[in-house]
Amino acid sequence: MDWAEFDQAWLKNEGIDFNNPSVNDFMESLTKKSLDLRPYKMKRVDVYQVISSERNFQDMMITKEDRPEMIHALHVGDGIAAIEHNLQKAREAWYSGRVPHQEAMECLRKVAGICVKLGEIYGMPLRKE
Repeated sequence: MDWAEFDQAWLKNEGIDFNNPSVNDFMESLTKKSLDLRPYKMKRVDVYQVISSERNFQDMMITKEDRPEMIHALHVGDGIAAIEHNLQKAREAWYSGRVPHQEAMECLRKVAGICVKLGEIYGMPLRKE
């Protein structure tokens, strides 16, 4: 079963007439967007390098006097607030954006950098399972 057939089966299960022209157009647009997301766009090591460059940028910004929002002594609560702020920005960018959602991904890169910063300061426990 390909993705278009899967989408049509799901619509049928939901009681939606997938032979309706507007539904077909909608599903075709979803399928094109879905295919754009496969296969992965980056290797994991490349993603880690991007996150590392974000951390370098964040460290550089801490020294700038014109960036008061950059907190040097980041407490866990500050980090969580910064993560929530950037996740909200990512959500808004995703909602109004288009694939490949670059603006949303920029916000998520910031979130990943903040998570790494918190791990550097407080240590990051290993996953046990």
